[in-house]
Amino acid sequence: MLASDKYIIYEGEECETPGLDVLSKARQPGYCAVERTFANILKLEALDLDTPDPMEAYDWPSQPGTEAFVTQKQVSSFMVRNPRSFVVSDLRTGKTRASLWAADWLMGQAGRPLRALVLSDINALENTWANEITTHFFGRRSFEMLHHTQAEKRLEALARDADFYLLNHDALRMGRPKRVVEKTETGKIKRVYYSEPSGLYAALLERHFDIIIFDEATTYRETGTETFKCALAISKLAAFVWLLTGTPTPNGPLDAYGLKKLCHPSFKLSFKTWKDMTTEADGPFRRNPRPGAAAMVDELLQPGIRIVQDQCFTPTPLKVMDIGAPLTEEQKAKMAELKAELSIMVGNGEINAVNQAALRAKLIQISCGCVYDVDHLPHIVDATPRLNYLKELTSKIPGKIIVFAPLTSVLNLLHRELGNTSVLIDNTLTKKGKLMRLHEWQADPSKRVLLSHPGPIARGVDLSMANTIIWYAPIDRTEYFIQANERINGINQKHDRYIIRMSGCKIEEKIYERLESNQSLQGLILQLKEMKL
Repeated sequence: MLASDKYIIYEGEECETPGLDVLSKARQPGYCAVERTFANILKLEALDLDTPDPMEAYDWPSQPGTEAFVTQKQVSSFMVRNPRSFVVSDLRTGKTRASLWAADWLMGQAGRPLRALVLSDINALENTWANEITTHFFGRRSFEMLHHTQAEKRLEALARDADFYLLNHDALRMGRPKRVVEKTETGKIKRVYYSEPSGLYAALLERHFDIIIFDEATTYRETGTETFKCALAISKLAAFVWLLTGTPTPNGPLDAYGLKKLCHPSFKLSFKTWKDMTTEADGPFRRNPRPGAAAMVDELLQPGIRIVQDQCFTPTPLKVMDIGAPLTEEQKAKMAELKAELSIMVGNGEINAVNQAALRAKLIQISCGCVYDVDHLPHIVDATPRLNYLKELTSKIPGKIIVFAPLTSVLNLLHRELGNTSVLIDNTLTKKGKLMRLHEWQADPSKRVLLSHPGPIARGVDLSMANTIIWYAPIDRTEYFIQANERINGINQKHDRYIIRMSGCKIEEKIYERLESNQSLQGLILQLKEMKL
């Protein structure tokens, strides 16, 4: 392939590609020339032919002192050439800005205003997307934040003219069609139907979006959820749909199916067929990936591009350390009760994915030192060795430290024990409160320890001023685990990184191992039957 300002020239066998004649403007023996337009480039891409970079002359707007990575330019160019595609690059490789550049270039090429909808986690919308637009596109592109406690404020923001509209995932369902059952006076079902879309969801369908960016796209991996159904309806109406995620299959190859369906709604393969192709049964409650499943996922999520961190920056060395904290007698007694409960459930054939997750959560609660009752009230369990280990670690490790724990009551306990050296972030805080606490931890040298569940800070936050993460106990959500560990990585990190994982029993150790290797946690709790206490 050769390219000039006006033409794209092909020679040899490429000239015989079916469909190319429609585009040809000139032909000589062994050569053909296609007018160099963006519309033709898209058609040539669909024919799987090499094409010139349409963004070759783009000015790549950036804050003074910064410039685009070569890899970011590659991603942006890929996105404009592939209207429905996947960006599955590593975390911290600049997917956000690459997407904004691609959208900005398309907006500059169009003969009419284009609108882009960005769907992401609220923290990422505020801390990353809004900040990137303001920092690098100020005066060039505008945005509207569609997150508000009042529904009418969201609609007002959506009605205003802007280039980018930023919306959190959960809000997509507001006004979705609902199942309505009409009954006769005697109670018999007369009619079942779905209501018409209303509110924000109806307004989103009516507002024409040319570009939709699904950030943290694994949110939509479950095709049966209302969130997925609403996202799919929106996706069908757009010309450009890009799915961004650094962790496309946090729970295994089955996660890829929903992403494919969202990106390419006409995809015909059934979920059952995909499940049988990529996984095999391992007992009644678990499925394991088949050999070659990873390659099948790669093939499914096409067209796609992946950039690894090493191509953008050199990550500092990472060391993972596991620390065992002996169980107290009270913890052992609680574990024995849990073991007996498990044995009864297995004997009665009552074990399924839901109650396995509940038992696993109870085990983690016991290990942490706080058990919730049926009314979700916390009860403290003696976990002195683990607590003492944490206090010793935080006193000896220099600099800023991040401590993750899976339970709010445990975070409160740790905050009381660590005192004024710690800052607590939990889900009781407002958005403003979380930002204020985060700023306090970053700005005050005496506030060394940041305590948080991984959820509130797993996305869209750069915490690389710390280089140590301590997991007080494991969580049971792979995506949060991977994302949270990346908070101390990035181009601004200058020190070696440390991730310290605390555990009190073999099952906790196995949870960490499966989280790290992206394996399902199903079936793991059954090992409690053989565990010595």
